[in-house]
Amino acid sequence: MNILFDIIKVASVLLEILIALNLFKMISNKKQIPIYIEIIINIVCITVQSVVIIFISKQTVVSITLFLLIVALSFVYNLTWQKRFFFSILLMILYTLSEIVIGLILAMISEVSVEQLSGNILYYMQGVLVSKLIMFFIIKIIGYFSVKSEANVSRYVFIPFMALPLATFSVVYVMSEFMFQSQPGSSLVISTIAIIFLIISNVLVFYMFEYQLKITEDKKQEQMIKQQLEYKAEYYKELSRRQHITNKTMHDLKNQLFALREIFKSNTKEGIDKINIICEDILSVCTLRFTGIEAVDALITAKLQMMREKNIRFSNSIYIPENNYLDILDFCVLLGNLLDNAIEANAKVPIQNRYVNLSIIQQLDYISINVSNTVSENVKIEENRIITTKNHKELHGFGLKSVKEIVKKYKGNCTFQQIENKFEVIIILKNK
Repeated sequence: MNILFDIIKVASVLLEILIALNLFKMISNKKQIPIYIEIIINIVCITVQSVVIIFISKQTVVSITLFLLIVALSFVYNLTWQKRFFFSILLMILYTLSEIVIGLILAMISEVSVEQLSGNILYYMQGVLVSKLIMFFIIKIIGYFSVKSEANVSRYVFIPFMALPLATFSVVYVMSEFMFQSQPGSSLVISTIAIIFLIISNVLVFYMFEYQLKITEDKKQEQMIKQQLEYKAEYYKELSRRQHITNKTMHDLKNQLFALREIFKSNTKEGIDKINIICEDILSVCTLRFTGIEAVDALITAKLQMMREKNIRFSNSIYIPENNYLDILDFCVLLGNLLDNAIEANAKVPIQNRYVNLSIIQQLDYISINVSNTVSENVKIEENRIITTKNHKELHGFGLKSVKEIVKKYKGNCTFQQIENKFEVIIILKNK
């Protein structure tokens, strides 16, 4: 029987180490040591605490050792000394409170004293392991919704996940109640091992869920990088096109000047028309200044050229200060997606009604980006999400997903709205 108690104690130590690591990860998420050193620290902490909790009965020594080991674990992540000690003490308090609360609940439900419960292997396991399991789940879920978390998970996903520890607790309790009444030796050992595996399965389910989230996040990053490269390629393609036109224009300019001199001798109007054509050619190869950021200005100029080809009127009001903290590629992806969507929407609108307006202004520590355009039909917006009506929905709308990812990165806000035939995207980004 004592060996079963020892196994439970070791399992409890494993959960305590997992909880501590996940809490520190939630706070910092920046490791400061190599992975192999982290593994060594974890093994040492588990081994030391297991030896102390099994061979030393004094609770004071066990608690002090656990506290020191938790502080040691905090060095895996980049934290201040104040945070290390504060959250280590907080964990010790939560470990104690969780066991006390679960123990009292079990005593109330079973109508058995706490002393009797602690003497029964299955009830002891509930008080020690289930309390840690629930605490592990709570810290995990808080981590998913914390500011530093990269996981973009719907709250509805956690309804079945929250049911998992509650269902485990119910199963463990029913088995414990049954075994408490019957007390068969071999069945007791089998039940204890089964419950331990059930609790381990609960933990593994969360790690599998995290792994799937990481895969999804990596795919998003790949798509984002691909899109950034596409806009970068578009930028260089535009530069190449302008250089080609510039070379051709300069080559032809000498002959055109001689021709203009002869035209003006006989026909002033024809000469003026010829000058206007030359000016338009020169203007088409000039990168207009919108933001003062070369790559962004080239992108907007390229989109402006597309609008001219599609007879879309373009107006803008742009001011970006020099102390701008936004990544240029992020800015290009953001504006490129917004302008592409606006141009695409105008394609369905009568020529006389086509327009795109771009407004970018600095407001205190935030940059406000507003893109508005004409639409030919009502845009379906649900919970601030645009519902696409296109085929292959999984291939469409990624542009707006990229926009939302960038907005989230800069702790901003994105709003879609439609007033009659005017569709508007309003974005606020933190610029500090």
